[in-house]
Amino acid sequence: MNERETQILLQICDDIKNNIQKELLKDRFSRAYDGTRKPVNGGYVGALSNRKTTGKLFEAVTVQPTTTEKGFDIQVTFPGADYWKWVNFGRRGKNTDIAGNSTTVKYPPLSAIQSWIANKGLPQFRDKRGRYMSNADRAFLIQRSIGEYGIFPTLFVNEGIQKSEEDVKFFLVDYGRTVIKSIIDKQLKK
Repeated sequence: MNERETQILLQICDDIKNNIQKELLKDRFSRAYDGTRKPVNGGYVGALSNRKTTGKLFEAVTVQPTTTEKGFDIQVTFPGADYWKWVNFGRRGKNTDIAGNSTTVKYPPLSAIQSWIANKGLPQFRDKRGRYMSNADRAFLIQRSIGEYGIFPTLFVNEGIQKSEEDVKFFLVDYGRTVIKSIIDKQLKK
């Protein structure tokens, strides 16, 4: 691969990374795996209903070119944020009222939920009497909600890559123009 090809490939990688990060910044309602809003005390989730990813996952987005037997490929990874797959593809819950869910699904690890709460800075929950709940109780309630209802897929990786397609076409047209001009110039010199 020549220097110009490498430069274009790196620009494409940067564009894909930026578009994936833009997708993570979108507000998304907290929904069950099937897309319905999660019920809470006969109503629906309120203050915690908008999900926006600005922390570890946002910072972990890594897009880089890799060489393959056929030439090159682009690799998207999330070092240190292996939960990206749950955010992207969602997570099934075990609630049988939600179509397609499974009774064999396990709850997410409580320690992961507790770390997420600490990093996200979620507000304290109150019990029925208005008293603040412990951090462990709050983590358990979130864990149970995910375990029962699941998490709706965001497909932020797919959406970010799709949004990059127009830019990729521009880069390829620009590169193609350069290659064709080079070929024509060589032919004219002969």
